[in-house]
Amino acid sequence: MKNSPRSERGDALILVIIAVMLITLIPAGLVAASVGQLPQTKQRQENQTALAAAQAGVANYENLLDQYSINQLGNYWRYDATNLPPVTNTALTGWEPVSGSATEFFHYAVDNTQTASSGIVQLLVTGAAASGVNTQYVTLNASFRSQSFLNYLIFDNKMLIDPVFAVHAAQLPNNKAESDCNFSFAQSNGTNGQPPNGPILPTCEQLLNFYVTGQTFNGPVFSNDMFYLAGDPVFNGPVYSASELTSGDATHPYWIDPINAYLGGNNVDNPVFNVGGNVQYHTPLALPQSDQDLEQAASAGGCLYYGPTQVTLNGTTMTVVSPQTKNSTCVGTNIPLPANGVMYVASLAEANSQTCASGTIDIDQQDSPCQEGNLDIQGTLDGQLTAASENNITITGNLEYAGCGANGTSSLLGLIADNFVQVSSDFASTNTTPDSCFSHPSNDPVIMAAILTLQHSFAVQNFWKLPFEGTIYLYGALAGNYADIEGTFQGTTITNGYATDYTYDPRLAYLSPPYFLTPVASSWTTLSTVTVDNPSSLPALPVS
Repeated sequence: MKNSPRSERGDALILVIIAVMLITLIPAGLVAASVGQLPQTKQRQENQTALAAAQAGVANYENLLDQYSINQLGNYWRYDATNLPPVTNTALTGWEPVSGSATEFFHYAVDNTQTASSGIVQLLVTGAAASGVNTQYVTLNASFRSQSFLNYLIFDNKMLIDPVFAVHAAQLPNNKAESDCNFSFAQSNGTNGQPPNGPILPTCEQLLNFYVTGQTFNGPVFSNDMFYLAGDPVFNGPVYSASELTSGDATHPYWIDPINAYLGGNNVDNPVFNVGGNVQYHTPLALPQSDQDLEQAASAGGCLYYGPTQVTLNGTTMTVVSPQTKNSTCVGTNIPLPANGVMYVASLAEANSQTCASGTIDIDQQDSPCQEGNLDIQGTLDGQLTAASENNITITGNLEYAGCGANGTSSLLGLIADNFVQVSSDFASTNTTPDSCFSHPSNDPVIMAAILTLQHSFAVQNFWKLPFEGTIYLYGALAGNYADIEGTFQGTTITNGYATDYTYDPRLAYLSPPYFLTPVASSWTTLSTVTVDNPSSLPALPVS
């Protein structure tokens, strides 16, 4: 049967009506959905604003840390809500407005309970974005640490071998070395010769600490001085110089080959910088003058010794021989590690009431003047310890961590001496600590530690008298007033002492041995910033 024309027109009309309805309804649905999403979008925007306010709080606190440190006003990290700073900081007790805003604020709480020992201060920062009754909060947990000698595999104040070794390392009288050589590159030497600054050449050539072909540095390297390079040493970490005077060559302003520049040499120099592309400038790091702060820490909650002292680490305990230390619970066998992680060996002059007969005391086959604060140490550490000495520290055997370094251990050792940290010239015979980590021969020292020498340097005791002994394996960090010296060379061949294999312990970038000394007036850096849950209670915002 055929449809009538009237019926076809009716069907078409119905279709048109449905189409119009759809066209009308679909935009209405889209508008409804968009309107429903507006509160969510606004909430996300306010959440981002609150996050920015929290980040402003982190920057504000780091700036205050820097101001107080660099201007030598004190340690700002000591202040918190119960110990307020001399200049009002409303963020500690209430809310500080973000600069330029009337609706954004930050509040922070300082956790400085472990800062003196760890070097790290924790900050809980809450940012607020206030908009009527709807206020968004975001909280960050930030940690800060001041610039540290621990950030570098090697730190040298001067790129110079200690002048006290001049007669052995350069056949130069010590008094001549002090008068002619004991300069950084940027210091005026008072003469009109070449170079116009720094150690006088060629007199001091043998005392310059050159980095040369065949040397590889597996970690960051820093010097307050100009770097002296020759050939193609390899740097697998960033390299920084704080030299106040540049080399005069725009392609490498912070390293120089003095042999080529001043002595008519023709070395082909192509040092390899695998991070950063070249030596980069960094503000200087100043060494403390002494380690007396550690004596106070040892006296307050650690172990304080007097005169020559021998320590053997036995995991979580230690064996201590210290003949001049009287009435101490820190002397004997199976002694627990110091409660606060610090031991200090002082000279008898510091003790006032204690004296000793003239002569020496034989400690672990090391003869030491009986009144001097010298520490002999070896063993395996399971824990965290800073061992410091008013005079010298002598490493008489392997120093290793239970767990062998970065993998599977939180053990850390710091060695800090006012004068020298040195490997014993009798190491091969005094080492009684097996190498459980690498199985190196017993005559190859294995040292897991962060080492700091304030007046002198890291060295091998009597290196000039020794035959070639082997290789020192250091896993940690090494910082000193002068460059380390472990042996003497004939050309590029070691004739006396030790070769070296030094590797940075990456944990030192965020961990510190207890109370490890920091640079004088150094800036702070943010170690980490993590979003966390908001605190359960916060001060009332100063807006309605």
